[in-house]
Amino acid sequence: MIISLYKQAISEVDDLKVFLDRAEVKKAIGENYNFYRELWLQHDKKLKGELKKVSLKGRVNWLALLYIPAWYGYRKLHLEYWSLLVMISLITFYDAYNNVEILKHTKPLFAILALYSRSTYLSALIRKIKKYDALPNRERKETYSKINFDTSKKLAWIYGITYITVILSSYVIGDILGKV
Repeated sequence: MIISLYKQAISEVDDLKVFLDRAEVKKAIGENYNFYRELWLQHDKKLKGELKKVSLKGRVNWLALLYIPAWYGYRKLHLEYWSLLVMISLITFYDAYNNVEILKHTKPLFAILALYSRSTYLSALIRKIKKYDALPNRERKETYSKINFDTSKKLAWIYGITYITVILSSYVIGDILGKV
């Protein structure tokens, strides 16, 4: 399944190595550029039949496994973060409002998201670079890259705290309205 997600992401670029060697991609990845480049190139080689097995190094994304909202913030994966936040807050509200305990069944979701985090990141990176390439001028490209490229510990904290606050608020509001 993970390989098929890589296959889908990689199919969106003509040559993965050329794509990953672009200056904009290096800037977008920021910290750990070499790690991600090698990992994604290994997956590309595996898809082409040039490699039997991807090395185990990097198979577990520990930050994503421990707290994926913070990892989304750190890697500036805005769409993925807000999608997760809306989905989990709605489930939390529904759970508290109806007292049905659906939320306890979503725990494996976070492990699955962590497992697929590397392919999700590659897909998001390709999406970001395509959007960057489509921008009309240098000024807009610079603004876009400041918002969407590199890593951000500050945004990891903001996303992490916002996630907890919104989920707790959804639970409290759902619980209060469910008792009315």
